Amino acid sequence: MRAVAATVAIAGILAGQATPAAAAEPGEPTPAAIAAAAQEYVGATRLPGVAVAVVHDGRVVHVAGYGHGAGGEPVTGTTPMRLGGVSESFTAMALAQLAGPGFVRMDDPVVEHLPEFTTADPRSAQITVRQLLDHTSGLPATSGAARRAGLQEAVAGLHDVTLASAPGERRVHSEAGYWVAARLLEVRTRQPFEKFLWDRIFYQTGMHATRAVIGSRDPVPGLTDGHDRFLGLSRSQQEPDRFVAGAGGVVAPAEDVATWLAFNAGYGLRTVMAGEGLREVQQLGWVDRAGGRRTAGAVDARADGHVIGHARAPARDPIRRRGAREQPGAARRRRRERHRR
Repeated sequence: MRAVAATVAIAGILAGQATPAAAAEPGEPTPAAIAAAAQEYVGATRLPGVAVAVVHDGRVVHVAGYGHGAGGEPVTGTTPMRLGGVSESFTAMALAQLAGPGFVRMDDPVVEHLPEFTTADPRSAQITVRQLLDHTSGLPATSGAARRAGLQEAVAGLHDVTLASAPGERRVHSEAGYWVAARLLEVRTRQPFEKFLWDRIFYQTGMHATRAVIGSRDPVPGLTDGHDRFLGLSRSQQEPDRFVAGAGGVVAPAEDVATWLAFNAGYGLRTVMAGEGLREVQQLGWVDRAGGRRTAGAVDARADGHVIGHARAPARDPIRRRGAREQPGAARRRRRERHRR
Protein backbone atom coordinates (compact mmCIF):
# COMPACT_ATOMS: atom_id res chain seq x y z
CA MET A 1 0.00 0.00 0.00
CA ARG A 2 1.34 3.41 -0.91
CA ALA A 3 0.90 6.17 1.63
CA VAL A 4 1.60 9.85 2.17
CA ALA A 5 3.54 8.94 5.29
CA ALA A 6 3.61 6.37 8.02
CA THR A 7 1.00 6.72 10.72
CA VAL A 8 2.52 5.83 14.08
CA ALA A 9 0.37 5.26 17.15
CA ILE A 10 2.14 4.63 20.44
CA ALA A 11 0.45 3.57 23.66
CA GLY A 12 1.79 3.07 27.14
CA ILE A 13 5.56 3.14 26.66
CA LEU A 14 5.99 6.58 25.16
CA ALA A 15 4.28 9.52 26.83
CA GLY A 16 4.82 13.24 26.90
CA GLN A 17 3.30 16.62 26.19
CA ALA A 18 -0.30 16.67 25.05
CA THR A 19 -1.87 18.66 22.27
CA PRO A 20 -2.75 21.10 23.79
CA ALA A 21 0.23 20.97 26.12
CA ALA A 22 0.08 19.02 29.36
CA ALA A 23 2.81 18.63 31.93
CA ALA A 24 4.85 15.44 31.58
CA GLU A 25 4.63 13.13 34.54
CA PRO A 26 7.82 12.14 36.40
CA GLY A 27 9.82 9.58 34.46
CA GLU A 28 8.01 10.19 31.17
CA PRO A 29 9.91 11.24 28.02
CA THR A 30 9.64 14.88 27.09
CA PRO A 31 8.12 16.14 23.83
CA ALA A 32 11.68 16.70 22.59
CA ALA A 33 12.52 13.04 23.24
CA ILE A 34 9.42 11.92 21.35
CA ALA A 35 10.32 14.21 18.44
CA ALA A 36 13.86 12.81 18.38
CA ALA A 37 12.53 9.24 18.24
CA ALA A 38 10.15 10.15 15.41
CA GLN A 39 12.86 11.90 13.43
CA GLU A 40 15.18 8.94 13.93
CA TYR A 41 12.41 6.72 12.58
CA VAL A 42 11.97 8.90 9.50
CA GLY A 43 15.71 8.79 8.87
CA ALA A 44 16.05 5.03 9.37
CA THR A 45 13.10 4.16 7.12
CA ARG A 46 13.63 6.98 4.62
CA LEU A 47 9.91 7.70 4.72
CA PRO A 48 8.97 11.27 3.79
CA GLY A 49 7.11 11.80 7.05
CA VAL A 50 5.20 10.30 9.95
CA ALA A 51 2.40 11.31 12.26
CA VAL A 52 2.74 10.27 15.90
CA ALA A 53 0.07 9.79 18.54
CA VAL A 54 1.05 8.97 22.12
CA VAL A 55 -1.44 7.61 24.64
CA HIS A 56 -0.71 6.89 28.30
CA ASP A 57 -3.13 5.41 30.81
CA GLY A 58 -6.02 5.90 28.41
CA ARG A 59 -5.38 9.60 27.76
CA VAL A 60 -3.88 11.33 24.72
CA VAL A 61 -0.70 13.09 25.74
CA HIS A 62 1.02 13.90 22.44
CA VAL A 63 0.04 14.21 18.77
CA ALA A 64 2.37 15.64 16.13
CA GLY A 65 3.63 15.23 12.58
CA TYR A 66 7.19 15.07 11.29
CA GLY A 67 8.40 15.36 7.70
CA HIS A 68 6.28 16.19 4.66
CA GLY A 69 3.59 14.86 2.38
CA ALA A 70 3.49 14.27 -1.38
CA GLY A 71 3.12 17.94 -2.25
CA GLY A 72 5.81 19.09 0.17
CA GLU A 73 3.25 20.17 2.77
CA PRO A 74 4.22 19.44 6.38
CA VAL A 75 2.69 16.38 8.02
CA THR A 76 0.73 17.32 11.14
CA GLY A 77 -1.56 15.65 13.61
CA THR A 78 -4.50 16.61 11.39
CA THR A 79 -3.10 15.17 8.14
CA PRO A 80 -5.51 12.44 6.92
CA MET A 81 -3.94 9.08 6.11
CA ARG A 82 -5.21 5.74 4.91
CA LEU A 83 -5.21 3.29 7.81
CA GLY A 84 -5.13 0.20 5.62
CA GLY A 85 -5.65 -3.04 7.55
CA VAL A 86 -6.28 -1.17 10.80
CA SER A 87 -9.68 -0.42 9.24
CA GLU A 88 -10.67 -3.98 10.11
CA SER A 89 -10.77 -3.05 13.80
CA PHE A 90 -13.70 -0.70 13.10
CA THR A 91 -15.58 -3.36 11.13
CA ALA A 92 -15.11 -5.83 13.97
CA MET A 93 -16.29 -3.28 16.54
CA ALA A 94 -19.35 -2.42 14.46
CA LEU A 95 -20.39 -6.06 14.10
CA ALA A 96 -19.76 -6.66 17.80
CA GLN A 97 -22.29 -3.90 18.53
CA LEU A 98 -24.93 -6.05 16.85
CA ALA A 99 -23.75 -9.12 18.76
CA GLY A 100 -24.16 -7.38 22.12
CA PRO A 101 -27.98 -7.19 22.08
CA GLY A 102 -28.20 -10.51 20.22
CA PHE A 103 -29.14 -9.28 16.74
CA VAL A 104 -26.16 -11.26 15.43
CA ARG A 105 -24.31 -13.87 17.49
CA MET A 106 -20.61 -14.38 16.86
CA ASP A 107 -20.99 -18.12 16.38
CA ASP A 108 -23.98 -17.88 14.04
CA PRO A 109 -23.46 -19.17 10.49
CA VAL A 110 -23.03 -16.18 8.19
CA VAL A 111 -25.68 -17.46 5.77
CA GLU A 112 -28.25 -17.26 8.55
CA HIS A 113 -28.05 -13.48 8.33
CA LEU A 114 -26.72 -13.08 4.79
CA PRO A 115 -28.37 -15.61 2.45
CA GLU A 116 -26.77 -13.90 -0.56
CA PHE A 117 -23.32 -15.10 0.57
CA THR A 118 -22.33 -18.12 -1.47
CA THR A 119 -19.19 -19.61 -2.97
CA ALA A 120 -18.35 -22.55 -5.22
CA ASP A 121 -17.46 -24.48 -2.06
CA PRO A 122 -20.34 -25.99 -0.04
CA ARG A 123 -18.25 -25.66 3.13
CA SER A 124 -18.80 -21.90 3.08
CA ALA A 125 -22.25 -22.52 4.58
CA GLN A 126 -20.42 -23.47 7.81
CA ILE A 127 -18.52 -20.17 8.13
CA THR A 128 -19.43 -18.24 11.29
CA VAL A 129 -19.35 -14.52 11.98
CA ARG A 130 -16.45 -15.00 14.39
CA GLN A 131 -14.43 -16.82 11.73
CA LEU A 132 -14.85 -13.91 9.35
CA LEU A 133 -13.41 -11.53 11.91
CA ASP A 134 -10.46 -13.64 13.03
CA HIS A 135 -9.52 -14.79 9.50
CA THR A 136 -10.28 -18.47 10.04
CA SER A 137 -13.19 -18.60 7.57
CA GLY A 138 -11.19 -20.50 4.97
CA LEU A 139 -11.72 -17.75 2.39
CA PRO A 140 -8.54 -17.41 0.34
CA ALA A 141 -6.03 -14.62 0.83
CA THR A 142 -7.00 -11.50 -1.07
CA SER A 143 -5.09 -8.30 -1.74
CA GLY A 144 -5.44 -5.43 -4.17
CA ALA A 145 -9.04 -6.13 -5.17
CA ALA A 146 -10.30 -4.39 -8.30
CA ARG A 147 -12.72 -1.52 -7.86
CA ARG A 148 -16.34 -2.52 -7.26
CA ALA A 149 -19.53 -0.51 -6.92
CA GLY A 150 -20.11 -1.60 -3.34
CA LEU A 151 -20.17 -4.40 -0.81
CA GLN A 152 -23.09 -6.20 -2.42
CA GLU A 153 -21.17 -6.54 -5.67
CA ALA A 154 -17.99 -7.56 -3.82
CA VAL A 155 -19.78 -10.37 -1.97
CA ALA A 156 -21.56 -11.49 -5.15
CA GLY A 157 -18.13 -11.79 -6.78
CA LEU A 158 -17.22 -14.60 -4.39
CA HIS A 159 -19.69 -17.01 -6.01
CA ASP A 160 -16.94 -18.87 -7.89
CA VAL A 161 -14.38 -18.92 -5.06
CA THR A 162 -13.16 -22.18 -3.50
CA LEU A 163 -12.13 -22.13 0.17
CA ALA A 164 -8.42 -22.43 0.92
CA SER A 165 -9.17 -24.56 3.98
CA ALA A 166 -12.09 -25.81 6.04
CA PRO A 167 -13.73 -23.11 8.20
CA GLY A 168 -11.94 -22.85 11.55
CA GLU A 169 -8.98 -24.97 10.43
CA ARG A 170 -6.30 -22.30 10.03
CA ARG A 171 -5.78 -18.56 9.91
CA VAL A 172 -5.34 -16.92 6.50
CA HIS A 173 -5.68 -13.17 6.17
CA SER A 174 -8.52 -12.54 3.75
CA GLU A 175 -9.92 -9.11 2.98
CA ALA A 176 -12.92 -10.90 1.47
CA GLY A 177 -13.97 -12.03 4.95
CA TYR A 178 -14.30 -8.40 5.98
CA TRP A 179 -16.28 -7.55 2.84
CA VAL A 180 -18.75 -10.23 3.91
CA ALA A 181 -18.77 -8.96 7.51
CA ALA A 182 -19.42 -5.37 6.38
CA ARG A 183 -22.15 -6.48 3.96
CA LEU A 184 -23.80 -8.53 6.73
CA LEU A 185 -23.89 -5.38 8.84
CA GLU A 186 -25.49 -3.43 5.98
CA VAL A 187 -28.22 -6.03 5.55
CA ARG A 188 -29.00 -6.38 9.26
CA THR A 189 -29.07 -2.61 9.92
CA ARG A 190 -30.58 -1.60 6.56
CA GLN A 191 -28.15 1.25 6.13
CA PRO A 192 -24.86 1.78 4.28
CA PHE A 193 -21.80 0.46 6.06
CA GLU A 194 -20.06 3.85 5.94
CA LYS A 195 -23.05 5.56 7.58
CA PHE A 196 -23.19 2.99 10.37
CA LEU A 197 -19.49 3.53 11.14
CA TRP A 198 -20.03 7.29 11.30
CA ASP A 199 -23.17 7.17 13.42
CA ARG A 200 -22.14 4.40 15.81
CA ILE A 201 -18.34 4.69 16.08
CA PHE A 202 -16.67 7.75 14.56
CA TYR A 203 -19.16 10.31 15.87
CA GLN A 204 -19.67 8.63 19.23
CA THR A 205 -15.96 8.35 20.02
CA GLY A 206 -15.14 11.87 18.83
CA MET A 207 -13.34 10.82 15.63
CA HIS A 208 -15.00 13.60 13.70
CA ALA A 209 -12.34 13.91 10.97
CA THR A 210 -12.44 10.19 10.14
CA ARG A 211 -14.12 8.85 7.03
CA ALA A 212 -14.80 5.42 5.53
CA VAL A 213 -14.57 5.07 1.75
CA ILE A 214 -15.44 2.36 -0.77
CA GLY A 215 -12.56 2.90 -3.19
CA SER A 216 -8.96 3.89 -2.51
CA ARG A 217 -9.28 6.91 -4.84
CA ASP A 218 -12.52 8.23 -3.33
CA PRO A 219 -11.96 11.90 -2.46
CA VAL A 220 -11.35 12.82 1.18
CA PRO A 221 -10.59 16.46 2.09
CA GLY A 222 -6.86 16.90 2.69
CA LEU A 223 -5.90 13.40 1.52
CA THR A 224 -3.16 13.53 -1.12
CA ASP A 225 -1.22 11.06 -3.22
CA GLY A 226 1.23 8.77 -1.49
CA HIS A 227 4.80 7.68 -2.08
CA ASP A 228 6.51 4.62 -3.47
CA ARG A 229 10.20 3.81 -3.64
CA PHE A 230 12.42 3.37 -6.67
CA LEU A 231 16.17 2.80 -6.40
CA GLY A 232 16.10 3.90 -2.79
CA LEU A 233 14.26 7.15 -3.45
CA SER A 234 10.68 8.05 -2.44
CA ARG A 235 8.54 9.37 -5.24
CA SER A 236 4.97 10.60 -5.29
CA GLN A 237 2.57 8.18 -6.91
CA GLN A 238 -1.19 7.92 -7.13
CA GLU A 239 -2.87 5.26 -5.04
CA PRO A 240 -3.96 2.22 -7.13
CA ASP A 241 -7.71 2.18 -7.75
CA ARG A 242 -8.81 -0.62 -5.40
CA PHE A 243 -11.90 -1.72 -3.52
CA VAL A 244 -11.23 -1.14 0.18
CA ALA A 245 -14.62 -1.07 1.96
CA GLY A 246 -14.75 -3.09 5.17
CA ALA A 247 -11.11 -4.20 5.07
CA GLY A 248 -9.07 -1.06 4.38
CA GLY A 249 -11.25 1.96 3.74
CA VAL A 250 -10.85 4.10 6.86
CA VAL A 251 -9.03 7.43 6.48
CA ALA A 252 -8.09 9.33 9.64
CA PRO A 253 -5.61 11.87 11.02
CA ALA A 254 -3.29 11.00 13.92
CA GLU A 255 -5.50 13.02 16.27
CA ASP A 256 -8.40 10.65 15.61
CA VAL A 257 -6.15 7.58 15.74
CA ALA A 258 -5.11 8.75 19.20
CA THR A 259 -8.77 8.98 20.18
CA TRP A 260 -9.29 5.38 18.98
CA LEU A 261 -6.25 4.24 20.96
CA ALA A 262 -7.48 5.96 24.10
CA PHE A 263 -10.94 4.42 23.66
CA ASN A 264 -9.45 0.92 23.37
CA ALA A 265 -6.93 1.41 26.17
CA GLY A 266 -9.60 2.58 28.59
CA TYR A 267 -12.99 1.31 29.63
CA GLY A 268 -14.66 2.34 26.37
CA LEU A 269 -18.01 4.11 26.02
CA ARG A 270 -21.44 2.71 26.78
CA THR A 271 -22.75 4.20 23.52
CA VAL A 272 -20.14 2.22 21.53
CA MET A 273 -18.68 -0.71 23.48
CA ALA A 274 -17.45 -0.93 27.05
CA GLY A 275 -16.12 -3.19 29.76
CA GLU A 276 -16.03 -6.92 29.10
CA GLY A 277 -17.72 -6.48 25.73
CA LEU A 278 -14.85 -4.25 24.60
CA ARG A 279 -12.24 -6.71 25.88
CA GLU A 280 -13.97 -9.57 24.07
CA VAL A 281 -13.92 -7.90 20.69
CA GLN A 282 -10.28 -6.89 21.24
CA GLN A 283 -9.36 -10.56 21.64
CA LEU A 284 -10.88 -11.67 18.33
CA GLY A 285 -8.23 -13.58 16.44
CA TRP A 286 -5.50 -13.48 19.09
CA VAL A 287 -2.83 -16.11 18.54
CA ASP A 288 0.28 -16.72 20.60
CA ARG A 289 3.56 -16.02 18.85
CA ALA A 290 7.19 -16.49 19.79
CA GLY A 291 8.40 -14.17 22.52
CA GLY A 292 5.00 -13.91 24.15
CA ARG A 293 3.56 -11.65 21.45
CA ARG A 294 -0.04 -11.91 20.36
CA THR A 295 -1.30 -10.97 16.95
CA ALA A 296 -4.91 -10.07 16.34
CA GLY A 297 -7.04 -10.27 13.24
CA ALA A 298 -9.23 -7.40 14.40
CA VAL A 299 -7.89 -5.35 17.31
CA ASP A 300 -4.64 -5.99 19.16
CA ALA A 301 -4.74 -4.89 22.78
CA ARG A 302 -1.82 -6.41 24.66
CA ALA A 303 -2.42 -7.26 28.27
CA ASP A 304 0.34 -4.89 29.34
CA GLY A 305 -1.37 -2.03 27.48
CA HIS A 306 1.67 -1.14 25.38
CA VAL A 307 0.28 -1.59 21.90
CA ILE A 308 -3.14 -1.28 20.36
CA GLY A 309 -3.47 -1.61 16.63
CA HIS A 310 -4.10 -4.15 13.91
CA ALA A 311 -1.07 -6.30 14.63
CA ARG A 312 2.05 -6.40 16.75
CA ALA A 313 5.15 -6.36 14.60
CA PRO A 314 8.75 -7.31 15.50
CA ALA A 315 10.66 -4.40 17.04
CA ARG A 316 13.23 -3.32 14.47
CA ASP A 317 12.87 0.45 14.18
CA PRO A 318 13.58 3.17 16.75
CA ILE A 319 9.89 3.92 17.34
CA ARG A 320 8.66 0.36 17.01
CA ARG A 321 11.04 -0.70 19.79
CA ARG A 322 8.96 1.58 21.98
CA GLY A 323 5.66 -0.04 21.03
CA ALA A 324 4.67 1.68 17.79
CA ARG A 325 2.17 0.93 15.07
CA GLU A 326 2.99 2.11 11.56
CA GLN A 327 0.69 2.25 8.59
CA PRO A 328 0.38 -1.17 6.87
CA GLY A 329 2.64 -1.50 3.83
CA ALA A 330 5.66 0.38 5.18
CA ALA A 331 7.42 -2.78 6.42
CA ARG A 332 6.69 -4.56 3.14
CA ARG A 333 8.20 -1.67 1.19
CA ARG A 334 11.35 -1.75 3.33
CA ARG A 335 11.78 -5.51 2.75
CA ARG A 336 11.37 -4.98 -0.99
CA GLU A 337 13.94 -2.21 -0.91
CA ARG A 338 16.48 -4.35 1.00
CA HIS A 339 16.00 -7.09 -1.59
CA ARG A 340 16.72 -4.65 -4.43
CA ARG A 341 19.97 -3.62 -2.76
